[in-house]
Amino acid sequence: MPLTAKLSSVLLAVLMLAAGCSSRASSLLQEAESLWFQNHYKESVRVFLHVVDRYPESKEAPIALLRVGETFMLNLADPEKALEYFARITTDYPEGKTAVIAREAMASIYEISLKDYERAVIQYQKLIESGNPANRDRYQFAIGRSYYGKGTFQQAIVEYSTFLERYPGSELVPEAEYQIGNSYFVMNRCD
Repeated sequence: MPLTAKLSSVLLAVLMLAAGCSSRASSLLQEAESLWFQNHYKESVRVFLHVVDRYPESKEAPIALLRVGETFMLNLADPEKALEYFARITTDYPEGKTAVIAREAMASIYEISLKDYERAVIQYQKLIESGNPANRDRYQFAIGRSYYGKGTFQQAIVEYSTFLERYPGSELVPEAEYQIGNSYFVMNRCD
């Protein structure tokens, strides 16, 4: 058999194997989602993680990790565990929409569930740098909100003012202006 024919055969076998892996990963992902819809959350997590462990290079793997994080966040009331899986996405699969969604979830957990405003700010800053450009105004606004939640009103004013400078056309402008005034009021200042 000529060398090109052997290479073609090997390439075809590799492609067929890859397609089979992707097909199996897709089937497992569907199985896990079906379990999730039936409220079998722990079992769905097990199957989602099987997708990641067995097919880490598949396009389904980051989606499966995202679903695990979402399940811990929304259904199993374990935000710390959810953070582990969302963080794993940003490390193992840093490119693409799934990583942005994971980082948004991390910021939300830090800000709302854990009241860890410093870590929330870090996530929002990373989202401004690499997240969805259409949402940068919302990320900057959230930084101001996080500082306000922390009780660091002067820094909240700085962040809301930065928001107003960078995103003057945002629908959040009236809210940012209000929050600046509110921060001054809370500090007993009416500058």
